[in-house]
Amino acid sequence: MKLFDEYTYIPFIESKNYIDDILPSNEYQKIYYDFEKCIFSINKKIDSLFFKSNFNYASKIFIIVEPHLIAFNLFTKAIILDRILSKNKHEEILIDIYEEELSTDYYHRFINQYELITKKIGIPFKTNNKGKLNINYKNDPSSKLKILTLLNFNHKVLFYEIKKRIIGSFNKKKILNIGDNYLNREIEFELHKKGIDFLPVKKELKIFYDELSVENNNKDKYKFICKIVKTEMNNLIVKYINNKKVGDGFVKVISDIIFYNINDLLSKKDLMRKKISKYKEKLNFNLCLGNGLFGNFGKSVYDALSYNKIQTVTTEHGLTAGNSRDALQSFYSNESLTSDRLFCYSEASVKTRLKNNNSNLKLDVVGAPEFPKNIRFKKLKKYILKRKFKLKGNNVFYVSHNIELNPAKYFPYSKSNPELFNDELSILSALGKINKSVIYKSYPTKQYLFDRNKIIAKHVKKYKNIRIFKGEEDFRYVRAIADIIITQSSESTLEWCIGSDVPLVFLDSDYYEPLENKEVKNAFKESFFLFNYDNLNWEKELINFLNLPYNEILMKWKEKEIFRKKYDNKYFLSVNKNAGVIGSNLLLELINEDNN
Repeated sequence: MKLFDEYTYIPFIESKNYIDDILPSNEYQKIYYDFEKCIFSINKKIDSLFFKSNFNYASKIFIIVEPHLIAFNLFTKAIILDRILSKNKHEEILIDIYEEELSTDYYHRFINQYELITKKIGIPFKTNNKGKLNINYKNDPSSKLKILTLLNFNHKVLFYEIKKRIIGSFNKKKILNIGDNYLNREIEFELHKKGIDFLPVKKELKIFYDELSVENNNKDKYKFICKIVKTEMNNLIVKYINNKKVGDGFVKVISDIIFYNINDLLSKKDLMRKKISKYKEKLNFNLCLGNGLFGNFGKSVYDALSYNKIQTVTTEHGLTAGNSRDALQSFYSNESLTSDRLFCYSEASVKTRLKNNNSNLKLDVVGAPEFPKNIRFKKLKKYILKRKFKLKGNNVFYVSHNIELNPAKYFPYSKSNPELFNDELSILSALGKINKSVIYKSYPTKQYLFDRNKIIAKHVKKYKNIRIFKGEEDFRYVRAIADIIITQSSESTLEWCIGSDVPLVFLDSDYYEPLENKEVKNAFKESFFLFNYDNLNWEKELINFLNLPYNEILMKWKEKEIFRKKYDNKYFLSVNKNAGVIGSNLLLELINEDNN
């Protein structure tokens, strides 16, 4: 039997049988909480054996493998393979796979996790390498219309960036910079005016880290880790997996990941500390500003910074914390775990992050950067875009956040990938029935080898009012074209939608990246137009609303302005705060403390 002929692995290729559907969505959450306990116990043991006494980290327990990402994805796939084997006991099962889906990087965007496990299981599974598909993936967060890029920037910050690239940093006083984002740029600009510049080193550091060798040949150490994983997960595996070879295969894959992570971090530790020490010699202050230190690289950098007594300040990414229930799970891997101090967008973010396992973390509300808060030269941009894309009338812009993720799908608040794709088709079907033009832009992340937009296009070609933006333009640069915006999920995209200041329709779900609690949901309902697409009549309600005359929708939007102002500091962008100024002043306070 050819596994991926029988059960489709790609969630948006039409098929009666999706392999992910073998495990129903309603089972995921129940299994996840059992799984999370086991992974937590493993992290605790690994921490005490390898990291507690010789590695610096901010969390109470060192997280060597996150339960809500790759580990649980692999476990669910092991359960699925177990169920397939129970139906095909005496038959060879062939895994047809492209070379791009094979990787030693467990987080590689195209990696086939089924193959990772079947390789460890062996018979009756056999891998057939079909060669390269030659996919050229590049996620370019920019605009091909360069005038839009120029118009978007705060002109003062833009001139500073140009001057910096031509002349360089000329202030003698410096702090370390590891990571760039819009907020950091605004902070940097304000600090520069006060006589302090950044020493940017992230790119150089990442190259240095990746080139360091890793010793992975200690067989006794590997066996020891396998024993820990098997012991801690035995009851769970027995509960959900019947075939011993499948259970053992899963244990080996997780052990491989843990073994590699331990060796990767510890073998590079001393050299990374020496590298940071050399940077410290060029600094005037024991301070670092970053935009989140993630993965092994981020953990290694944080250890080296702490070892060299350099305080790490990071800035928040998006509106997730405080709004999304997912943020409660992402404490295993977010900015809080590699920070001494975190600059947040909102009061709700601070409140949520206080629940994390870094008890020493200091939190400050600085607000969102200026860039997403409003659209500079909005009328001019709208004119340019309408001419470029030949658009007329009022446009409904659907900025999708339905993402069929591979391999690191977020749990437990998620659906299967085929379900997410069907949700997308349902939303587009509803939008195809409204009396306004619709611009559809899928999320730019590409995690499967096939073109999702081409498949979407086949489904929506019957709807004459829908135009697909194929990813050639980043939403940040084309949002001026929208008269109404539709989105879902409280992530970084949301801040750009709110800052557009046009009627915003928020598609809510209790099962996919839900809002954190009733209070948040109420704030969203009062501030925006909220529709829950779990409800039976959501399509009809959405169509009826969007078919209203635009002026009527606009009037209803203006009536909600009082609530957007009411909840802004608590949940949204904190528009009354100048994040760059506030952040730079806080850093100056830290500098003064350091000097004293």
